[in-house]
Amino acid sequence: MRWSPWRTALSQAWQEALDALWPRRCRLCGAAAEDDLACGRHRLPSAPAGPRCARCAAPVASFLPDGSVCPACRHRPPPWERATVLGDYRSQPVLREWILPLKHGGRRDLAEVLGRALAHRIPEARLPAPDSTPGEQRTLLVPVPLHPWRRLERGHDQARLLALALSLASGIPFQALLRRTRDTPPQGEPWAPPRARNVRDAFTLAHGPWKALGNALSPPPLAGRTVLLVDDVITSGTTAAACTKCLLRAGAERVELLALARAGA
Repeated sequence: MRWSPWRTALSQAWQEALDALWPRRCRLCGAAAEDDLACGRHRLPSAPAGPRCARCAAPVASFLPDGSVCPACRHRPPPWERATVLGDYRSQPVLREWILPLKHGGRRDLAEVLGRALAHRIPEARLPAPDSTPGEQRTLLVPVPLHPWRRLERGHDQARLLALALSLASGIPFQALLRRTRDTPPQGEPWAPPRARNVRDAFTLAHGPWKALGNALSPPPLAGRTVLLVDDVITSGTTAAACTKCLLRAGAERVELLALARAGA
């Protein structure tokens, strides 16, 4: 059913009444919110600062147009098609103030705000049509998974929470299709092995690897699908690459990255 104008007006009137009775507060600090997301100090960026590489979201030279491809991606293209982020982890520090409590501080509630903000960065072509049915939607949100031990330690999986919030905000279906098969050291820690070796063969489909034998007529589980791979921060891209290769082996037509921030290599 389409969202008619009178329903929209009624929803706006109801929200205004609620705001008058219970003024909205910044979810991060509790100060009066300037909009329904955050206060002025903690307003989330709507896009990264400066031009970005279309493939990996890394900064490119300031004289290049946004969406240019960086030298690293020209030399060795990543397995995914494009990366979209909300902002830069270093040059837009307000993002860190949201990400760190979500990731390490048990603030599960922040995923809702971050998911709604990131939903505005999803390419228009990936959003479902207003009158489409779930079976017609060929785009799927899939989070980068934590290992069960790491999830137990933190109490939640931040990428999964973010993907759920994104699904609610965008209408794109969510499915936790990936499973981390071994607990890898955090990327960049002194004791971690080289990044590529650290995550090699660390991911598989959550419902078991797709078997080419058995029923040769059965299509791969992701045949014809575009997967939006969701994570909190892109650093070197090795984790995203390992997940992407797993999804492509399962038949995905293309994989794109969606993350809150780009942190650089």
